[in-house]
Amino acid sequence: MVWNRKKAEVELTRWFTPSKPATKNYVDRGTLDRTIFREFSQQGRQVLVFGPTGAGKTSMVLDNLAKLEEQYQTKHIRITMTNKTTIDSFIADVANKLELNRQIQTVMTNEDSRKAEGSIKILNWFSTKFSGQNRRTQQAVNEQYTGSDDFLILEQALFKRNTVLVVDDMENLTDNATDLRIRLAEIAKNMSDDAVNYEKSYAKIVFVGIASTAEQLWHDVQSLKSRLATITVPYLNVNESHQIIKTGWSKAKLESSEAQIEKTAYISSGIGKVVHELRHDDSKGSSSISPALTQLKSSKLEILTSEDRNSWRFLDPMFKAYVREHKAELLLKKIGN
Repeated sequence: MVWNRKKAEVELTRWFTPSKPATKNYVDRGTLDRTIFREFSQQGRQVLVFGPTGAGKTSMVLDNLAKLEEQYQTKHIRITMTNKTTIDSFIADVANKLELNRQIQTVMTNEDSRKAEGSIKILNWFSTKFSGQNRRTQQAVNEQYTGSDDFLILEQALFKRNTVLVVDDMENLTDNATDLRIRLAEIAKNMSDDAVNYEKSYAKIVFVGIASTAEQLWHDVQSLKSRLATITVPYLNVNESHQIIKTGWSKAKLESSEAQIEKTAYISSGIGKVVHELRHDDSKGSSSISPALTQLKSSKLEILTSEDRNSWRFLDPMFKAYVREHKAELLLKKIGN
C-alpha cells in the first residue's frame, strides 16, 4: 500500500483492537491454545481461564470457541460481569443473548387464590416465530422451556442449543454477588453431571477471571473442583508480541522495520492490549497510548497496588508500558512533583 496517513490509520485500526478481543489479529500461542481447545472439546468439562489483566484471556477463549464451532457446530454467548451484576440482571442478559423471552407466572394452589404459602412460581423461556402476512397477530411459539428455576432452564437451553456460555470478568463480582457466584458454580457442576444425557452437545460454562476467581468458585461449591479445568494465561512472550505486530501490519499491507517491532514489543511488556494500542507507529505521541497515561502524569495518584507487602502490580497494565518508555524522564522528576 502506498503510504497515506489516513488510509494507513484506517487499515491499522481494522487489525489492532485494544478495546475489544483480538478476533481478526489473534496469534496462536502454541501449547496453550492446544490445551484450551482440548478442554473445550471434552463433553461435560467446565473451564476456568485466568491470568493477569491484559494477558489476552478473552481473545484466546473466543478464538478457540470459533474452532470449536467449526468442528462441532457449537454456538456461544458471552456475558461480562460488572460490579452491579445481580442474579436478576444476569438472567435477563442471558435470556436476551439467547434471544428468548422470559415470563414469570404465579399459580395459586389454595382455594381462595390468596398469595400465601400455596402459591408457586412458574418460569417460561420461549422464542416465537411469525407466520402469515400480519406479523403483529400471528405468532407461534418456536421453542419453549418451562420450570421453577431459571438456572435449570438455562442449563437445558444451553445443552439443547449446543451452546457455550462464557462468563467473563468474574473478578468484578462484588461480595454482594456471592449468591450469583454460587449459582454459577452450581450450574457448572450440574452441567458436568448431566452431560451424559446430551451425547451430541458440547455445551459448557467457561469462566474468565484472575487467579482469585478459582479459589472463590471452589470455595462456593467444592465439588466443582474435580469438574473444572483451570488454565493459566500468562503475558505474551517476546516472540508472540513480535508476531502480533508483524501479522497486523502485514494484513494492513504496510511495512515496518525490525527496530520498530523490537521497540514496541519491549515497551508493551507482554501485555496484549498494549501491543494492539501501540502498533509501533512512531508518529504517535505517548498521550495516545491510553487515557490512563494522562492521569499518571498528574500528582498524588497511586499507580501501584498490592495484595501483600511483597507483591506489587500496576493498577492499569498501560502504566507499565508508559514507565518503560519514559523511565529516564520519570527518574529525573523530583519526589512530590
